Amino acid sequence: MRNIVHVVFGDYSGGTLERSFEFDENLRGEIICFNDDLRAGSIRDLHRKEERESRQDWWSLIIPDGLKHITDDYNKVEIIRECLKDRKQIIIWLGSDGFNRLGFARLCFSLTTLLINCSVVAISEGQITNKVGENYRPASLIVMDPDQIAHLAIHLRPISKSEIEEGVNLWKRLSGQNSIIRSLINNKQVESRDESFYDADLLSRCTTNFQKAARVIGYTLCDIDFEVSDSILNWRLQELVKQKKLEAKGVLVEIRDYKVKLVAGLSSDALQ
Repeated sequence: MRNIVHVVFGDYSGGTLERSFEFDENLRGEIICFNDDLRAGSIRDLHRKEERESRQDWWSLIIPDGLKHITDDYNKVEIIRECLKDRKQIIIWLGSDGFNRLGFARLCFSLTTLLINCSVVAISEGQITNKVGENYRPASLIVMDPDQIAHLAIHLRPISKSEIEEGVNLWKRLSGQNSIIRSLINNKQVESRDESFYDADLLSRCTTNFQKAARVIGYTLCDIDFEVSDSILNWRLQELVKQKKLEAKGVLVEIRDYKVKLVAGLSSDALQ
């Protein structure tokens, strides 16, 4: 394979794929990484500059370095469009988690019929053997070692019209609902959720003793299969402090800057 452009979701996935070229030269090519976390914030009309700016304003309240991803990802969609016009081979490495599915849905909506000229590797369709001899189906490239990725190349196939239609419909539905949080439910479908959707998960990991916020967030991430970023959970944890459901000690900025505990005497109903 030559003149290849790989599309992945997340810089870490891109780094893993790049290191895999050492094990299979036939995969070597350019890598385009999409990094905007579409699981949070408004995703309505992202083709419009004012809507992207509105999304940037919201993310600036959560994490400053989220800003560049929004503009960068919009420009990358246009780069892919030009690559397709130049008849370059586009390979999309598609994971099964919410981050990957939303990124792919956006591409489907933005590029529509142009995507029919692309190929896809549905990562979870492959079966990988880990270092202790156990077989598993990876949800995305981030859980794989570089030397394992070449084994997925046999699953390379053209994108089907039905996949594109499904992606377009998913994006239309979610962007139309315009909720703040989107979450993959039971590994089946991405659904719109209220901004407080993960609050109960965070509270369930809090006790009447102070714990580091990083600890609470870390356990919660494991509980929810990493279906949201630590930045969003950090935002929600701080909101729970503002709502007087949690007491904090330290500076409410980064997850290692403060500790939290349940407010004494608060009823279970009050924590809902």
